[in-house]
Amino acid sequence: MFKIAQELMKSIHDAANAISKSAPATPAPPSNFTLMNARNPGTGPGDLGLQNYYKGIAKQESNFNYGAVNKMSGAMGRYQFMPNTLKGLGFNPRGFLQNPEMQEQAMQKFTAQNIEIANKQGFRIDGSDGYDQREVKIMAGMHYGGAGALKKLRSGRGLTNMQAGNHPSFVGYMGSVANHTFGVKS
Repeated sequence: MFKIAQELMKSIHDAANAISKSAPATPAPPSNFTLMNARNPGTGPGDLGLQNYYKGIAKQESNFNYGAVNKMSGAMGRYQFMPNTLKGLGFNPRGFLQNPEMQEQAMQKFTAQNIEIANKQGFRIDGSDGYDQREVKIMAGMHYGGAGALKKLRSGRGLTNMQAGNHPSFVGYMGSVANHTFGVKS
């Protein structure tokens, strides 16, 4: 399963790099955040839409801060990974905050695994012509609530109002990431 996820991620990045040689494989923290037009989410295979999704998660989770730490949960980095999630992905949480490249690799690997799981669960995430709002929301939901969260949402088991402390509801999070990714209200 891991090998398939690696191959998927490589093919996504190869397609993205073929579209734009000027786009870095691992984005630097943006100094000025620009958003993609929701009516034009894709212009070709891969469309760098995955990079825009990463920016949407980074904006939501840490406001692009590689050194962010949630004192309540222990989530860390630009994408707010829990230490056990990092270990499950094969990354050592030690030194994670000081290594932006490792954070980007973790996000890429986590997203590839989530796309594979979502497709196995019957949620179609293609990305061949960019990622639409539905796909971004599915990926964001898995980032926020784990792989099982979408099954619970589909079955109507209360995730729409799931909220902890000052954190957004599950559905609110999905919409917020889509807003950051596409620059529109969902």
